Amino acid sequence: INVGTHLLPVVFNVLQGRSALIYMKAHSTPPNVGRLSVRSQRIELTPVAIGVEEGPMQVVEVTNNGVVQAPWRIEGTSIEELKANNYGFEILKVFPDSGVIEPNSSTYLHLWFTPVEAKEYHC
Repeated sequence: INVGTHLLPVVFNVLQGRSALIYMKAHSTPPNVGRLSVRSQRIELTPVAIGVEEGPMQVVEVTNNGVVQAPWRIEGTSIEELKANNYGFEILKVFPDSGVIEPNSSTYLHLWFTPVEAKEYHC
């Protein structure tokens, strides 16, 4: 099995017209592995006013494009570092922090972003 990312150039010819080159991109995984993805490599949260007790809930969709269940969990190290670097204040809460996504299904992460200073946060 050839596992990985595949790029296939295809020429699309219109009868008595122009041609267009289309690149088709696909990902393949081993048959016993799920494939988790989010819509973007970088998630930008909605700005939140300083001083609110708790920021509004924001949602991120996580999808399993694989053919088997995909167990997942949030690695909390970067979230804990963010907290430690901000006076012990819980800047970002994530729920749930683990689960299993069925094949060709999605789940939603609920995030609460509560900044303590007007700056960019990364984790």
